[in-house]
Amino acid sequence: MPVPTGTATPWREIEDPSLEEGSPVVTYFRPGASPGPSELLAEQLRADGLVRSTGPAMGVADKAEPELAWYGRDDDGQDQLCDEDGWTTDGRKLDDPLSCVVARVDPED
Repeated sequence: MPVPTGTATPWREIEDPSLEEGSPVVTYFRPGASPGPSELLAEQLRADGLVRSTGPAMGVADKAEPELAWYGRDDDGQDQLCDEDGWTTDGRKLDDPLSCVVARVDPED
């Protein structure tokens, strides 16, 4: 059952350096170790305008394969993906990495 339109969700888009430039795939993350219901990811996709309506957003969210990852905040206060020790792919060290769930979604899928 879809969540009410406009519901705040813990999912947020994040830059993913592992994706090739020009890829239609968008990476979302949420703090913690549980992906939660796919309806929340679908609502965020719809709210962000990645998918126009709830029905197609549910299909895109259901195809995402959430995985455990880590994130931290850089010096500018921006969330960045990193490894469990806080290292980013570009060699920066972030303090106090936290666990998160990452879902890569393809709105064209």
